[in-house]
Amino acid sequence: MRTKRKLWFRAKRFGWGWYPSSWQGWAVTALFSLLYALSAVVFGAFAPAVVQAGGSVVEGTILFISVIILLSAGLLAICYRYGEKPGWRWGK
Repeated sequence: MRTKRKLWFRAKRFGWGWYPSSWQGWAVTALFSLLYALSAVVFGAFAPAVVQAGGSVVEGTILFISVIILLSAGLLAICYRYGEKPGWRWGK
C-alpha cells in the first residue's frame, strides 16, 4: 500500500511553480539562496585576480553561469521529487 508523503513544496495557485510549505522546503530554499549568493561573492571577488593573471572575463562568466545552472537544476529536481505535480494553474 502506498503511503501519502509530506510535501516540501506546494504548487502555486496561479501560474507555474512551487513555494516552500514545510521546514524542509524552507531549508532547501535557504540553502539554494545561500549558495547562489556565495557563488556571486566568490566569482566577484576573484574576477579581478583572474583578469590580472591573464585570464578571460568570458571564461569566468561562463563558469559562473554554469554554477548557477547546476544549482537551479538541483533545486528544480528537489521540487519535482518533493513537491506537488507541476502544471499551469488559473486559481481555484
